[in-house]
Amino acid sequence: MSKSLLSLILAAFSATAACAPDPADVLEESAQLAAPATPEPIENELTAYPNSTFFRVLRPDLRRCVYPLCGGFFTARVNQAMTTCSDGVAQPECRILEFDYSTLKLDAASQDKLRDSVEKGQALLRGAIRKTAPIAGKTYDKLVVLEAWTARALSTPSGTFVRTNALPLACPACATFQHGVLNRSTTAKTHSVVFDATRFSATLSAELLKAIQSQPEGVLTAGVSTTSGSRQTWNVSEAYTPFVASGPRLGKLGESCGSRGLPMDCESGLFCQRPDTALCGRADAPGTCQTKPSVCTTIYMPVCGCDGMTYSNRCVAYGSGVSVDYEGTCKAP
Repeated sequence: MSKSLLSLILAAFSATAACAPDPADVLEESAQLAAPATPEPIENELTAYPNSTFFRVLRPDLRRCVYPLCGGFFTARVNQAMTTCSDGVAQPECRILEFDYSTLKLDAASQDKLRDSVEKGQALLRGAIRKTAPIAGKTYDKLVVLEAWTARALSTPSGTFVRTNALPLACPACATFQHGVLNRSTTAKTHSVVFDATRFSATLSAELLKAIQSQPEGVLTAGVSTTSGSRQTWNVSEAYTPFVASGPRLGKLGESCGSRGLPMDCESGLFCQRPDTALCGRADAPGTCQTKPSVCTTIYMPVCGCDGMTYSNRCVAYGSGVSVDYEGTCKAP
């Protein structure tokens, strides 16, 4: 047999072998997902990795003592035996007295919604533990939140926490999904992802699988890997998707609006009508949600709107969703 023919045969064999899963790789990746979470070196917080610094609230601090000596929530890095607190000491968990959500730029309603999920242990937070401002001369731990992911099944997670993404299908026998272990530098691959049918509805499972396959950030999942022959399955006990702000609440017809603690805007077709005495909200006086008029007279009785524009009459201003500042044309500032 010529050397050139032998080279072609060897090349074809190598290409076929590359497509099939390597049993050694399958065993190694399975071990990475199933192995106990040994801590990464404390001095290396893995901040360079996209799957690093993820935390989860474990339980509230219900001890009976004076705040801030008690209170807050015990929190830990997922998949890690130890968490570095703000004093630089590694402990199994840190007592977080404050959660700083300012980076997320949430409205009050959305922040309340996220806080509820966090305190129930139904969220994963990516961030950093820092010191609070001094309280009676002493600082405590706070978590500065950079990303928030909320649970979808609202169940107790079990297994390893990972970021699950879809892989391009190279061949029928190749793995389809990749799982980047949170707070670790390891990854593993499986052929399928299965959501626990006792926790996830068929509709929710389909939604999450679609997100895994289409969203660059994938879905954060907690689960375990099982093997059947040469195929591996990722069995999901809980899944987390990026927190979505609820948006500001819009006032309904007749509701108060336009002041602290009230909706600042009204539902479609309505506007926040302030009385002239409210000084366009400068005195923090509220208005009420009223219907925008669709038909107005052509009588010229000018008013100055709260937007600083002159309208031919009060009805026209209201039809534009603008309250009246005062009667007459707008004066030059």
